[in-house]
Amino acid sequence: MAGKLEIQWSPNRNKFITWGSEVCLYEIEHLKEQSVPLIKLSPSTGAHLLATNSNYHYVKCIDIYPKSDKDLLLAIGQANGKVVLSTFGATIYDSQFLPGKELIPRHQRPCNAVSWNTVECNKIIAGFEKNRSDYSVLLWDINKTPSHGENGPIRPIVEYGLSDTTHSLAWINGKVLATGNNNKQIRILDFRDSAKQVNHTITKAVHGISVNPHNERFLASYVDHQVCVWDTRNFEKPMLILPHSKHISKITWCTTKQNLLGTLQRDLPSLNLYDIQQTIVGNEEVEPSAIERIVTPGLHNITSFSWHPTDENRFLAISLAGHIVDYTVFDRITLNWTTNANLVWSCGRKTLKYITESSPLYDSLQDISQKIKLRACKGYGLKDELCKNGEMVDDVMLRNVWNRLHLSNKLVEDGTLRGSNSRHPGVRSV
Repeated sequence: MAGKLEIQWSPNRNKFITWGSEVCLYEIEHLKEQSVPLIKLSPSTGAHLLATNSNYHYVKCIDIYPKSDKDLLLAIGQANGKVVLSTFGATIYDSQFLPGKELIPRHQRPCNAVSWNTVECNKIIAGFEKNRSDYSVLLWDINKTPSHGENGPIRPIVEYGLSDTTHSLAWINGKVLATGNNNKQIRILDFRDSAKQVNHTITKAVHGISVNPHNERFLASYVDHQVCVWDTRNFEKPMLILPHSKHISKITWCTTKQNLLGTLQRDLPSLNLYDIQQTIVGNEEVEPSAIERIVTPGLHNITSFSWHPTDENRFLAISLAGHIVDYTVFDRITLNWTTNANLVWSCGRKTLKYITESSPLYDSLQDISQKIKLRACKGYGLKDELCKNGEMVDDVMLRNVWNRLHLSNKLVEDGTLRGSNSRHPGVRSV
C-alpha cells in the first residue's frame, strides 16, 4: 500500500480506487464472522483488491467516467501532459476503442486537473501548466476521431487561456466551468458559445476548486492556510473565509448533506467539517456562518479523503503509509421526549429512531418520571395506612420514611406522643 496517497469513490457504490505509484481498484464487502478481507476498513466493512494498473508512473490527477457501473473508465492526467483513458483489464469500453486513447496538448507540460462532464459524458476537460504558445484549458470529445487524412491524437474541440496556468477546475453544470488561474484569479467560463469568460474574481485562492453539488452558486477554493467559500452571484469577495493552522491539502463538498464542506490539512490525523449556515431575514440574506466540527477517523498523516456518492456522511480516508479507513460521520441529533415517555431522535435525513419504556435500554436512563408514573398508577401516596405506601417502592430510604410517618402517627393517636398542630412530631409538613 505504500505510495497510494490519493483515494476516490467510484460511481459504483461498492468500489473505489487509490493511486500513487500505481492505480488500484478495490471492492468493499460487509464483514462476516468467517470472512478475512485483504484490508479491514472499519468494524463492519473490508476491501478486496480487484485489479492493479502499473502502466502510469507520473500520475498527477484522475477522474472516473461518471456513468461507470460494472466497469470503470479512468481519465488519467500525467506529468508529461497526456490525458490517457484507461481501464482495469477487459471491459465493455473495449468495443468503443476507448482504453488507451490519448488526449495530448500541442506542447508538453504537466496536467494539473482533469474532469469528465457529468451531463455530456463524452467530454473531458483538462487544465495545464503554462506554455506561452499553448492554451491551459482544453476540452475534448472522446467520440471524435482525427480529421480525414490526419494521423495521431484527436484535437480539442475548445481551447482557452493562452499562456495561462490552470491550477484547478470544476464543472458548475454541463456548460459552465470554474477555473483557478495564474495564482491570482478564478474565472467562470461558459462553453455554450465556444469558451467565453462570464465572471471572474481576483484571489490567490485558486487551488482545489470544488462546486457545491446541492447549490451550484457556491464554490470553495483554498490557498495556504485559508479556505474561501464563494457565491457566484456576488463574486467580488468570498462570502466566508475559513482560517486553518496548517496548509490545506484538499477540500470537497459532501455529496449527501447540504452545505457541508470537508477540509484536510497536511500532516494531521483529522478532518475539519464546516456546516455552512445561511439565514434569511425578511427578503435579505444575512452574512453566513459556519459551524465547525473536527473528526478523527483513526489514521495518522491523512493525505486524501473522498465522500461516498450516495451513503449519508460516509467517506474513505487514506494515510501517508497507505492505510485506509471507512468512516461515517454521525450528525448532531435532535432529541425529543414524548408525553408517554418515549425517546425519539433523528438518524440521518430519512430515519427516526426511538426507545420505549419496555426497552431494556430505557432502564439504564434511570428516568425518575417513569417511576413517578408507575407509582401514581398504583395509587402511591393515597393509602390510608401509611406503611402500605412504603411497600410500593424499592427505595429503602423512602420506605423507611413512610414507616416513620406511620409509627409517629400511631403514637400520636395512642397518646404516647403529643403532637403540636401535627400528627407527625418532628416533621415540618406532609
